[in-house]
Amino acid sequence: MLLTEAQGKDLLRAHGIAVPDGLLIRKAEHITRWRGAFPVAVKAQVASGGRGKVGGVLRANSAAEAEAAAKRLFSLNFSGEAPRALLIEPWIAHKREMYLAITIDVTAGGYVVLYAPKGGVEVENNVPLQYAFGSPRAFRAPASAIAAAAPRARAAGAGHGLRRLYRRPVPRCDCSRSLAEPAGLAPALPSRCF
Repeated sequence: MLLTEAQGKDLLRAHGIAVPDGLLIRKAEHITRWRGAFPVAVKAQVASGGRGKVGGVLRANSAAEAEAAAKRLFSLNFSGEAPRALLIEPWIAHKREMYLAITIDVTAGGYVVLYAPKGGVEVENNVPLQYAFGSPRAFRAPASAIAAAAPRARAAGAGHGLRRLYRRPVPRCDCSRSLAEPAGLAPALPSRCF
């Protein structure tokens, strides 16, 4: 099962991991329900990847711009998939993006952590470092494991996010899901935000 960004962030939020406050809308005119400040990111919610590169994430500096962006995004298809919802979030000026994921790999006998020191729309061009740890019982000290593979990860907070990501959502959710979310360090949010 693939998760949209909003579904992934709901799962993270439910388990105490900081994510930006957002609003999920199903019609362009529902943008009036946004009570936050502008600018905002208006993001098409589709399961396919690469939406940022093809115009699936738009910046809006006002309510009028956000409604126009919403109308545009609802009219598009992304890899043959039309968005049924849009996620509205504050536009965050982040210091840097990284990639962190936990997935299931049958060849590793269970869970695999993927980490790349750079994220963003070109994340697939960065080969992530892999740490296969198999069953949940084999999961030990992920911060040090990631730090050993990528020395900057500990300073960037990846180990902390990984511990929270693994200990909370993964054991309690349908393990056929893959939860991957770009992680960013944002000055306006708690120290780590996924």
